[in-house]
Amino acid sequence: MVHRGAEARYPNQLPDLKIALYCDEEEAIAIGCIKLFVNIRRIFRELRKRFVSLGFGGDKYFAQLQAADLIASLARQEASGNITESRSI
Repeated sequence: MVHRGAEARYPNQLPDLKIALYCDEEEAIAIGCIKLFVNIRRIFRELRKRFVSLGFGGDKYFAQLQAADLIASLARQEASGNITESRSI
């Protein structure tokens, strides 16, 4: 998914595209991120040169992580049917 999105946005720069993953520092999440990063690089050998780094930080200090938390929460709620349409009164 990331690769296709990058290819669409940067069609002439894809050979040089590098991806750095940045994850929340919360231990349970960090461990999952490490496993994901290692598995992506192990299973998809062609992506080893693209996924070049993995970092961690607190969402208190990084708005990007706060935004990712919000989007993930909304996606989970929508998938579980907990989001309802809002109606104007």
